[in-house]
Amino acid sequence: MIIDKQPLPDDPTPEDAPPAYDYPSSSSFVPPPPEKDAGPSTTSPTLSPSPSSSSRLSPPLVSKKPSSKGKGRWFPSFGQSKAAKEVEKTVMNLVRDVVKVPDAAAISVLRNCEEACNSHSLSFAALLQEQTIEGHSAIYWAIIKRPRDLPGAAGLELVQTMLAMAAPLSAATISEIRLACLQASDEALFQRLRHTPAFSPLSGKDEILLGANIPPDDISVSEVAGNQGEFVAVFRIPQFQRRMRVTKQVTLEFIARGRMWCLAFLESDGISCSAGEKGAWVVSLSLMEHSPPTWIDSHLLIDDTRGAPSTPSSSKASAKSFMGMPASKAPPQIELRLKTSSQLAPPSANRHHDFVRDISLPLRKSPMGDSLQFDGCTFIAPDGTLTAKLEARLAKPDNECIIC
Repeated sequence: MIIDKQPLPDDPTPEDAPPAYDYPSSSSFVPPPPEKDAGPSTTSPTLSPSPSSSSRLSPPLVSKKPSSKGKGRWFPSFGQSKAAKEVEKTVMNLVRDVVKVPDAAAISVLRNCEEACNSHSLSFAALLQEQTIEGHSAIYWAIIKRPRDLPGAAGLELVQTMLAMAAPLSAATISEIRLACLQASDEALFQRLRHTPAFSPLSGKDEILLGANIPPDDISVSEVAGNQGEFVAVFRIPQFQRRMRVTKQVTLEFIARGRMWCLAFLESDGISCSAGEKGAWVVSLSLMEHSPPTWIDSHLLIDDTRGAPSTPSSSKASAKSFMGMPASKAPPQIELRLKTSSQLAPPSANRHHDFVRDISLPLRKSPMGDSLQFDGCTFIAPDGTLTAKLEARLAKPDNECIIC
């Protein structure tokens, strides 16, 4: 007959408690594998970094074998729950190290973390979106810390990998990504993220219309030297007429002068008195979340593609001769002035203040604005692309608004 071994009198460990594990003091220790009901322990995916990262992340320790004392598991789910919690803690510490000091091994460390989470039935996507690193998510810090002059894991690849691993993104995470891009004044990264399905998926109609061979909307922003917050944004919008007729709107988002902007072309619903009657094509300028209020005085300019000047930036452009026109006469141009009588603010701003939420103007306010709806319009390129330019300054409107 086999007699169970009696525990030592001074041993404080409960007879059937889960096995203990030793961990190094740094944040890069390795969690134990899930405990088995019986038999020797087996090897599970570890969180050990690749050899190239050994200078920063310590190698994993080998976990101790589970103790065989006792007659059976005490609360069967307790041991596995503890192991999962240790995995989660380790993963978050490793992710914190990755965003704290990004290096060439960052991507492989993230993949190891993802594999370990999968083996313990944890959602690595959810952990990446948790705002537990100084009140923010790992994605937020990866954007804030991104060196703009370095390629690879220290640049765009790390952020894009995190986004792919974290998909689908929650509304809170998307909002936080916008905040990070705004606080870092990283317009280049923001435009790349806008073309990422995980961050800014196309609507079903846009996806069918644009297909895989048509380039996405292209936005280029320049902050002009000056003391009134001047900037110029150029937009290239493929399939403009077709998208307006089918989806009823084209939305363009960009960062300039410490604010996130939205320029939209849309079909009026007939409710807003400033947007014209129902069905009219309208242009709208607004601020997005996280942006402080500001005065704005701007011009939206669209040149005739038959004779667009080489620098189509201003309504004061030099005259050119085209299509038999006299040299003294400037090429035709659609020009719409977008200005406010009060400060412009995002929809989330305090409604007790006298803020303007958006500036909306029917395209017909310009003599040739309505022509954008017609087939064969000379303001739209033969391939269907509309090119428009917004010249703006963050100041109270005056009689003239000349940026360039």
